[in-house]
Amino acid sequence: MKAIDHTEKQIKWFVDVGVDLFDVAVRYHNGRMAWHRGVTESTLKLYLPWARSANAWKSYENPGADVYIRPARGEGWPILFFDDVPDWVIAEVPEADIPMLAVRTSREGGHHLWVHCDRKLCERDRYLWQRALHDTLQADPCSVSGEHLGRLAGVKNRKRGDEWVNVVYSYVTGEPLHLAATPPGASLRPNINQPDTPREGGAVVHLSGSRDSSDSGREWGYVCGALEHGADEDVVMADLEERARRRGKPNPAYYARTTVQKAKRHIQW
Repeated sequence: MKAIDHTEKQIKWFVDVGVDLFDVAVRYHNGRMAWHRGVTESTLKLYLPWARSANAWKSYENPGADVYIRPARGEGWPILFFDDVPDWVIAEVPEADIPMLAVRTSREGGHHLWVHCDRKLCERDRYLWQRALHDTLQADPCSVSGEHLGRLAGVKNRKRGDEWVNVVYSYVTGEPLHLAATPPGASLRPNINQPDTPREGGAVVHLSGSRDSSDSGREWGYVCGALEHGADEDVVMADLEERARRRGKPNPAYYARTTVQKAKRHIQW
C-alpha cells in the first residue's frame, strides 16, 4: 500500500465513524507549530500536500517536520484515543469486534489506537474514559487528555528514526464500544476543560516540591509529570504551545520549547 493510501485510509475511518471536522498540525524541527483547525474532509485533503511536503523535506539542518491529526477540538465525538499501545494488544484487537483504527507509529511497536464508542463525548468525558481504560490496553497514562493529537498515517515519524507511520488495522462495521451513562470519576476535576486548567496527562507531578498555582506553575507540573512517565516530548511541546497561545502568552512556541527543555534537565537531576 502506498503512503498516501495509509493517509486516506485513516481519514476514511474517521469519516465513517462520524468525524466531519479535523485539526491538523505540523511541527517543525525548531519547535514551531503550524495549525489548520476545524477543517472539513475536503479542505483537509487540500492541506495534505503541504503537510506531506513539510514531512518529506530534509536536510543537514532540518530533520523534517512531524504531522499530527485529531477530530476537531471543541466538538463532541464518539471516539476514544490511546497512545503507545503495544504489539501484543493490537494483535488481539480484531477479537473485540469493535470499530477501531490502529496506527503504528514506531519500530518499537508503539501504536495509536482510536476506538469508536456508542455516544458523542465532550473533551472532559473522553479524558475520564481514557483515564479509566488506558491500563486495560497497556496504553500510555500520560496521553489520556481529551484533546490529544495523534500522528497522521502515511508520513514519517521524524522523532523515532524516520519510521513510517502506517495503518495496521481499520474496522468500522462492528458495534461501537458500549459505555456506561456516567464516566468513571465524573465528579472529579469539574473544571478540567477550563482554559486556565492544565491538561491532565494522567500524572501531574510537581518535582520541585512546590505547589505553584499560577498558569505557568501548573503547566510546569504537567510537563515534568508527562516527561517523567515517558510521554513524547513533541506531543507535550505541542500541547503546551497550544495552551499558552489560548491564554495569550507571548511567543508560545519559544515558551513551550524552553519549558520542555528545562523540564528534561530537571527530571534528570
